[in-house]
Parts: sequence; structure tokens; C-alpha cells
Amino acid sequence: MRLLKESVTTALILLFCISNIYSQNPIYKTGEDLILRGRYQEALQDALTKINDPSIKGYDLGKIYLNLGRTHQYLFRYDKAFTSLQKANSLFKEAGSLRGRIESHIWLLEYYRSTSNIYQVRKLDVLCASDLDSLKDNNDLLALFYNRKGAYINQFYLDSIEQAANYIHKSIELATNTDSPYYTYIVGNACLDIGLYYERKKDPLCFDYYRKSQRLWEEVGNMHYSTQSFLSLTQAHYVFGNYEEALKIASKAFEIATKYELSDVRSRCLYQNYMIYDAMGDYKKALDFLRSYHETNFFSL
Repeated sequence: MRLLKESVTTALILLFCISNIYSQNPIYKTGEDLILRGRYQEALQDALTKINDPSIKGYDLGKIYLNLGRTHQYLFRYDKAFTSLQKANSLFKEAGSLRGRIESHIWLLEYYRSTSNIYQVRKLDVLCASDLDSLKDNNDLLALFYNRKGAYINQFYLDSIEQAANYIHKSIELATNTDSPYYTYIVGNACLDIGLYYERKKDPLCFDYYRKSQRLWEEVGNMHYSTQSFLSLTQAHYVFGNYEEALKIASKAFEIATKYELSDVRSRCLYQNYMIYDAMGDYKKALDFLRSYHETNFFSL
């Protein structure tokens, strides 16, 4: 009888410990995980449900609006993305969270990079750098900041690709040595940017970085970023004149994009096929793919 009581007591203690662990799991973590895996519609629903929960306030609510803003951006809903990221920033300010404000500023910087607003990108760059100097234990956010800084230098300042590569390498080092929730995002994107750096230098090392990015995203189940890596591989093979291999990878990317309804990736695949067949001198097929590309973009408007 005593043994039974001890077993029941042990089970209850174990159950309490497990429930306590789950209760300590931040309310915004589910959304972060869904975004990481590229499940944007689920992430959107998660955020929209939680922002209407009156029990969620302050910093936690700010993080949920941050998830909402990032999700809208991945779905190309830029106006809604901006509104949500600004709301997140306001909530972090009200909560007195410097860390939250820095994080929202980094994602606003990424928003402006995506919309090619270089003036606002540089303005937020200065603000983030200043605030990061004031924050202790900031390596995880510094890794994210360097990653996005390297990306925008890569995008807007083609004559400074060495500087971009330095920031991106630093972001990998920092993310690897800290417990960053953005580790996969940072390293996965860094490999794409470094791959582009080597591709511009006509260095075949670009293939290694593109493949690493593709594997990393596939491991977490993010097919959107995984196919983006395939597109980069296709482009690299095209640049190096490996047209048959480029067509093979483009076909695989198109198949995945069709299965997961990734319209932006499908569109890019069609255009890449046009470029490859045009370079091969098969102008009939090139024209067919160019027509399909324009038809796809027209019907997606």
C-alpha cells in the first residue's frame, strides 16, 4: 500500500514538473516556431488569436505583434507588416524593454530592406548600433543585427561586398556561440549571402554555401527557404554555364513550390528556365517559359 502511495506521489510530482515547464514556455514561442518552419498561415492565425486575448499584455504582447509583423512580411503584406512591427515597438517601449525595442527595430530594418528604402535602413542601422551598445548580454541580437546589416550592404552597395561578407561571418560566429532563437534564420540566410559573395567572384565555393543553406532549412521543414536555396543553386549553375544541372535543380524547385503553393518561388523558377533556355539557344522553349512567367505574374496581381 505504501509503495502504491509513493508511486502515485512520484507521478503527481512528475506531472507537476512537466506542467510547470510548459507553463514557463513563453506564449509567443509557438508563433516563432511556426515562422521558423515556414508555416506562415498557421503563424498568422496563432498571432491573430493571441492579440485578442486580454490576459496577454506588455512584453509578451509585443513579441506576438512582432511575430505578426514578420508573418505578414513573409506573405508580402507589407502595409500590415509595418503596422504590426510599429505596434510591437510601441508595446516594448511601454514595457520598458530595451531588448524588445532593439529586436523590433532590427525587423523594421529588414522590412525597409525588403521594400528598398535605403534611407530608413541606414537610420535604423545607427539606432540599433547605439542601443546594442547599451544592452548587456546582447550577442544574440548582435548576431541578428550583423546578419541583416550584411544583407543590406550586399543588396545596396555592390562595391562593398567584402564588408558585407565580414558582417555576415561575424553573425554566424555570434549565433553559433550563443543560445539564439534565430540561429537557423541567421546561418541559413548567411550561407545564401556568402554564397552570393562567392558567386559574384566566380568562385565555386558558392555551391557549398548554397547547399548548406538548403540542408539547414530542409531540416527544420521550411520549404519556402529551402526552395529559395535551390533557386540560388540554379542561378549559380547558370552563371558557371552548367545549364543542364541548372535545369535539373530548377525543375526540382518548381515541383516543391507547386506542392506547397509557393507562388513567388514558382514565378522565379519560370523566369530562371527562360534565362537558361535562352542561353542554350533554345529560343522556342525560352519564349514559352517567358510567356508562362508573365501569365503567372498577371494572374497573381
